[in-house]
Amino acid sequence: MEPISSAIIGAVSKLSETAVVEGYQYLKSKISAKCGHGSDIDKAIEELKRKPQSRGRQSTLLEEVEDSCIQDDADIIAAAETLLDRVAACTPTDNRVVKQEAGNRATQINQQVTGNGNTLAGRDVVITQKHTIKTSVTPRPTDITEEQVREIMRRIHELAQMDKDAGKGNTHGKRINRFKAAMNISAVPRLDASHYDEAITWLQQQAALTRPSLRRTNNEGWRKSHYSGLWAKWSEKGLSKDDIYPFAERLLKLKKPITSLKQLGERDIKKLYDHIMRSNLKNDPRND
Repeated sequence: MEPISSAIIGAVSKLSETAVVEGYQYLKSKISAKCGHGSDIDKAIEELKRKPQSRGRQSTLLEEVEDSCIQDDADIIAAAETLLDRVAACTPTDNRVVKQEAGNRATQINQQVTGNGNTLAGRDVVITQKHTIKTSVTPRPTDITEEQVREIMRRIHELAQMDKDAGKGNTHGKRINRFKAAMNISAVPRLDASHYDEAITWLQQQAALTRPSLRRTNNEGWRKSHYSGLWAKWSEKGLSKDDIYPFAERLLKLKKPITSLKQLGERDIKKLYDHIMRSNLKNDPRND
């Protein structure tokens, strides 16, 4: 299942957790901004929220996600991946030790028990009561900000998209796990703020290692990955689409004006991409 539907389906049954609620509401706001309030996908999410375990409503959500064409939106994917991390961190665990009497002998049995009022098969019946341990993810003062989480997830999505364009299938989960292993963290929002620059550098290195193979096997995909990253970073700064063309003309010292990034050669695309990606999130790249 793609990450957007997975995140929503996983979150609707855990909306008692503050971290999940925040991630869920943020993802919903991104989807509403993209598709419009009251859209079919908005309605599908609300219907699922009322009955989270309904297979029919889950199927409807899957269809609406596919029909809405939001799976290529880097911000929405980043929000979904962040929500998936939070849902995973709030998954209940219940490791119980159950004592089963068999005649005069007693045996300690380690079992995984879920639900309420369950029974264990055997000559003697043991009734187990509901026992749930919840783990909440509460932001710490040293954690990275939501804005930094979104930037990291956008870059991870970009790497996964390059893999997909190169014919490697859906690698979102693998890319996230690889990042968490490299940074030695349990979830992306748990990255210490002091290691943010190190994390961005690592992701840039991964992109540099991935792009050459994509350029050889799928040049159109290579271009697409650059366009996607450029527009995402540009819009993050609140700049309009039309602003990028005169900026590119000045930066690349073009002799003729352009009206589309597709008019640029590969070398110019890479130079423009590298320059914008290096600019600080809070700065206007036009002033760099």
